[in-house]
Amino acid sequence: MWVYDLTTLKFIDVNKEATIKYGYTRDEFLSMTIKDIRPQEEIKKLENYLDQRNKDVTHYDSQIWLHKLKDGAEIFVKILSHKIDLEERPCRLVISEDVSELVKKEKALKESEERYKRIFENILDVYYETTIEGTILEISPSIEILSSGQYTRDELIGKSIVGLYYDTMERENLC
Repeated sequence: MWVYDLTTLKFIDVNKEATIKYGYTRDEFLSMTIKDIRPQEEIKKLENYLDQRNKDVTHYDSQIWLHKLKDGAEIFVKILSHKIDLEERPCRLVISEDVSELVKKEKALKESEERYKRIFENILDVYYETTIEGTILEISPSIEILSSGQYTRDELIGKSIVGLYYDTMERENLC
């Protein structure tokens, strides 16, 4: 948590947790601006964001930001800030939450989903998922080619898989 001056962007106060997380002493923090904890490539983004913000907004949730620690490591943080007046200066009280692990997990999930989608859409056999009762939840687009256009993926989703078997007892034997 910290307070910074809206005019100069200088830190005015910082709590102990921030000094521990970021690696700066309190005195080091108080000699810096909020730009100093941003990687160089993020400073323009910050400037644009600050320019667009109405100074009269009392609080707002921010997007996820990339911050730089004293040792050069970078972390993703979610910011919540509130406008305050401190000694007749317009300031912001900022609560910063490290969400680096969440960002990494979301990125890994997205990559996994994209990989699955590429495999799913390019598989040469028919892949499908059903409920225990046999209702089709998902079926690969290859069904259209392998059924010689008799079936489309969209028309089969939500239908029973039993209708795709020549011999409906064949499915019963697979269960």
